Amino acid sequence: MGYINIDFTAGCTNNKWENLLHTHSIIQLVNTPTRITSTSSTIIDHVYTNHPENIVETVVPKIAFSDRYAKCITRKINQKDMPCLCHKQIRYRCFKNFDENNFLGDLNKTSFTQIEQIIDVQSATAMWYQLFLSVINNHAPIKMKRIKHVRQPDWLTDEVKEAQKKEKCLPKQRELE
Repeated sequence: MGYINIDFTAGCTNNKWENLLHTHSIIQLVNTPTRITSTSSTIIDHVYTNHPENIVETVVPKIAFSDRYAKCITRKINQKDMPCLCHKQIRYRCFKNFDENNFLGDLNKTSFTQIEQIIDVQSATAMWYQLFLSVINNHAPIKMKRIKHVRQPDWLTDEVKEAQKKEKCLPKQRELE
């Protein structure tokens, strides 16, 4: 948008300016006068875009505090580009009541020896994971929390997120075996 002072009224031309716009695929959207005096009516205030499909309408309301009218546009906004204003829920391990000594004690009481009889490495890993999860879930349970803004801690890297995705797949693999 701008105060360009080049008249775009029909019949008025500025070839250099119009060639520049055409070269860069830019379109001037205002087509009604933006400055009206007792002797003239001109389109000298402009709105430019190179994506006219994103503009729903261009309006020049006939209200002004000077001899120039305002220019108003309505821009189309894609929902996917809008930040979600809704609350999100996250899953996390709650360590509020975590006692390391009790956790280690329960871990020592867990019989991991049964894994030694399993020949398949994936099945053995899944069994170890299941035994470990049963202990950790008692001491640091997974909880859900409603949050306004998702801001993850620095340690939550892409590598950790990938490991979390794999964690979700392990129970499904066990069902298939």
